[in-house]
Amino acid sequence: MMKSLIERLASLLTSTSCPSGGDQLTQVRFTSGHKLRAGGHTSKDRLEHTQPDVIELFHTKQAFLTLTNDVLMIRIQHVKLVH
Repeated sequence: MMKSLIERLASLLTSTSCPSGGDQLTQVRFTSGHKLRAGGHTSKDRLEHTQPDVIELFHTKQAFLTLTNDVLMIRIQHVKLVH
């Protein structure tokens, strides 16, 4: 019973992939890691269970929020100086 459960879990884990997320630099590092491990003997050694499909634009969002904050602060200071 326990052996069949372990076998079922092992088959489930081998068919499961693990997506990753990050910015563009993370994407480059992930791709480089895959290329380095491409010659592995097993699928685990070759990192076939991972896939880089979630690219998030952290720095773009941060730049947008910083710019928006700066514009708002300038307008608030301008209103205070005028009144």
